Amino acid sequence: MKRLFPLFLIIALAAASGSFLTAATKDSPCKDLKKTECERKKGCCWVKGHEQKGKKVHGYCRMCGK
Repeated sequence: MKRLFPLFLIIALAAASGSFLTAATKDSPCKDLKKTECERKKGCCWVKGHEQKGKKVHGYCRMCGK
């Protein structure tokens, strides 16, 4: 039993942190907005398209501290 407790603790912490991370992305008011909508909405910032690790990343809207 003493050996199983750390394993259960690790699994519980991993599950809890995963649910917090997914909840934060699902509830974003900026998700899937077009550039003009994003720039008008308070608390949202437009990230320009760029290249990362040789792959093209399209511009997208995200939450910011405005």
